[in-house]
Amino acid sequence: MWSPPLEPNGIITGYMVTYRRDDVTIVFNSSVIVASQQEYYISSLVNNKYYSFSVMAKTRRGWGAAASAKVYTTVNRSKYPNKVLCAVH
Repeated sequence: MWSPPLEPNGIITGYMVTYRRDDVTIVFNSSVIVASQQEYYISSLVNNKYYSFSVMAKTRRGWGAAASAKVYTTVNRSKYPNKVLCAVH
């Protein structure tokens, strides 16, 4: 879950969510989603591992700067078992 940029360079047309497990250097996962969607659920994460997440907004001028967060996964800690709700502000 995230908030739109405070000062976007135009109308936001989409977001890119990127994440990777910190102990794996090569594999990145990314998805482009519509501008009206401001949350992204990721399943199949490995418990007790650190993940790095970033979110970028897109306008007709291109992609903006990324907002980043580091998350440590645990076993069934939230109401979304085996999923992470990525919170980037």
